[in-house]
Amino acid sequence: MKVLILCNTYNILMAALQLKRFNMHGDDVDIVLTDYSHNMQTISDNLRELAIFSNVYYSSVSDIYQGGNIFHKIYKTLLVMENEERLFNRFGIPLKDYNALVVCNLDIPACQFFLSLRKRNRNLLLYRIEEGYSTYTKYNQYQFLERIMKVYCGLTRLPNPYHNVDALYIYNPELVLWDCQYKKNKLRKFSPNDENDKKLLNAVFGYKGDAKKIDKYKVILIEESFSKDKKENINDEELFNDVIKTVGSENVIIKHHPRVTKNRFKNCEVLESNLPWEIIQMNGNFKDKIFITISSGAVLSSKIWLEDCVKAYFCFNCVNKKPKMLDENYMTFFAKMNNKFHPEMWIIPNSKFELLKFLREEV
Repeated sequence: MKVLILCNTYNILMAALQLKRFNMHGDDVDIVLTDYSHNMQTISDNLRELAIFSNVYYSSVSDIYQGGNIFHKIYKTLLVMENEERLFNRFGIPLKDYNALVVCNLDIPACQFFLSLRKRNRNLLLYRIEEGYSTYTKYNQYQFLERIMKVYCGLTRLPNPYHNVDALYIYNPELVLWDCQYKKNKLRKFSPNDENDKKLLNAVFGYKGDAKKIDKYKVILIEESFSKDKKENINDEELFNDVIKTVGSENVIIKHHPRVTKNRFKNCEVLESNLPWEIIQMNGNFKDKIFITISSGAVLSSKIWLEDCVKAYFCFNCVNKKPKMLDENYMTFFAKMNNKFHPEMWIIPNSKFELLKFLREEV
């Protein structure tokens, strides 16, 4: 089977690796990496050297598909009507036939590729693949586009991608919250105890030993990008400074968030790394460590796809207000995930006072 995978993020890439290794081992699989995420061009070079996929394409298309004012958003949406030659040329992919298309979300590029490939193969299969927490809690993040596709496909009699998904590939099928009307196929998780897993991810992402910088620290503060979002206005800096004062700066290292340009914590060690946090966790010994986070998806990932559960305090009750992402779905998923895998390892303090009390007893 000839397969094309569209990949915009690190999490999709890691899921794509498992898909190729264990679910589509004998298939002829091409992958497209875009510049939505940092360092994807270097990662695409690494993938070519490893020869896991038949072909690896790198496409610089984020300026077209991401962000923009209302006029640019209209332009992006109208791209679903362009012909396949222009689409494939933009992504730098030779125009050829495929038997299956793999995407995460049904966004504009996913809809474009589905319509283009379906014209060339009426039996084209459409698969979705996990990206992380949001795959479990939301059927579709592009509701306006779904309405547009319903009208457009109805007028043109083209097949609607939203109605033609054949399966979802996901690490924990039993934890999907939305009513999935197509087959859920299980992806194999990564394990830090599997040397082949570790060797592969290190080669793909260019790991250089970042985990060694963490060895001597007990507490790891996982920074998030709230300070870049004026609408959030969450006082995580105040909380983290109180934690540092309580346990001592010599016991703390901060995992800096790549979207935060300023170092806000000059009184303790800061880990600067462009690698996904999960790669660092794969390479370190975190059995005696403590993660402190507000609501980081990187910490969730330790249970979602990495067979390595580290003690973590989720501190959304310890700041002035909860992040926008902490809706009912988040809390339901959090509870289901936590109850399934080592519930004693994830703790939600009721207040900052309670968090600091716990830390005084542990550090």
